[in-house]
Amino acid sequence: MEIPAFLSPSPPFEKLERFNGSQVFQAALVFANEFKIDMEAALACVCCSASHALGGAVEISTSVGKVEAPFSLLISTPEPDPLWASVPNRYLLSGVGPHLRFIVEAYQAERRQIKDKGGVDPEVSGISYMKELAELGQGAFAEGVIERVATDSLSFPFPPSLVDRWVSLATPSVGLRTALGRLSQKEESRLWDSLASNRKLMASNGVRSSGVPAFFWQIQHQDLTPLFQESPWLADIPMLALQIHEREEPPLHGLCKGPQQITKLCEDLFYIRLRQMKRPKTFYPSEQAMEPLRKFLKKAREWQAGADVEILENCLLPSRIFELALKLSLLEVSVAKGQDVDRIKVEYGLELAKRFLVKHVATLSAVEHSGASRLPDTTDMTDRERAAFLKICEKGPISASELARSFSKMLASERDEIIANLVSRNLVSFQSGILQRIAA
Repeated sequence: MEIPAFLSPSPPFEKLERFNGSQVFQAALVFANEFKIDMEAALACVCCSASHALGGAVEISTSVGKVEAPFSLLISTPEPDPLWASVPNRYLLSGVGPHLRFIVEAYQAERRQIKDKGGVDPEVSGISYMKELAELGQGAFAEGVIERVATDSLSFPFPPSLVDRWVSLATPSVGLRTALGRLSQKEESRLWDSLASNRKLMASNGVRSSGVPAFFWQIQHQDLTPLFQESPWLADIPMLALQIHEREEPPLHGLCKGPQQITKLCEDLFYIRLRQMKRPKTFYPSEQAMEPLRKFLKKAREWQAGADVEILENCLLPSRIFELALKLSLLEVSVAKGQDVDRIKVEYGLELAKRFLVKHVATLSAVEHSGASRLPDTTDMTDRERAAFLKICEKGPISASELARSFSKMLASERDEIIANLVSRNLVSFQSGILQRIAA
């Protein structure tokens, strides 16, 4: 697929060095140089891991909804299990524990000191918000945070994060294709729906308790095409897919600065996440700040109006580009400890998103999809459509009447409209009066 002109960088951002003032860029630059990785791919990896560390601590509120930082990334590498791929995400997988234990121990030590002197509970360098954490079961709550902030399991329901609604999905130890292949049809459908909608889903026991997932997955080049053939819904969800072509042995000495900078970056962001504790800080950008996005969306819609319907259309939906740009803007504001989302930060996020999407389009263009015309489409589904689709996935082949009886007061006209929409989206088939999910 030819890269659309509207994704070309603006003149001030034609050179990657234009992003040099960012702490995220600096960490990614050192990481890329030490591990011999393509700079843009390294930057995407660091941005993804940093966004997962930040979680739902901050959000941008716009006229069309709110956006939080986490986004999903799939990286394709020459090696089946590259050592460097664990570096960006290692803080969430192994570094959160020491960080939380330090906070708990610092609070408890300071509290003992104040108590011995007959004073009141301390602020403790700005971490008094961790009082409950420090006192609940000698840090048992901290252990719960560690267990639930990240997982390599793909099975729904995901454990709810104790600090916000986000759960980071790491590459399963058995490999991504194997793990996806082991999911039941119901589990796969719920994973797909949650990734497509960025929201919690109802568990089979009726409890809406699962965390909202965002992933950082790795797969080998030779498995990329089979992955999309076996799970074609991946092409429909908001994510970045990037190929990394270098094959280098990573430096193994303990003096590498890249991993240290990435860990420090993620630790600082996770500290913000802990401090907010399910009370996200909301930014309200001005009309002037959003002007770069407004102009960009106009160009994107003009392209969309003349584009042929094809496999990559969904990944270039204006709404998805808009959301990714804001996620990256929000991450940069948080790293810089800014008090507002200004025009410069919005422009920064937009230009970075455009670069990443060029790589994304190139990656998916190289994937040989089978049955591309039958790809499912969950874009902008209504809650009722999603509920009906999941009901069909869970119950297996059912009649239209059975579907209607599964909902309270569903009229025949509403049922027929939902069925027609699900069929047009290539989600279900409707033959001889029986509804059935179209197999991947």
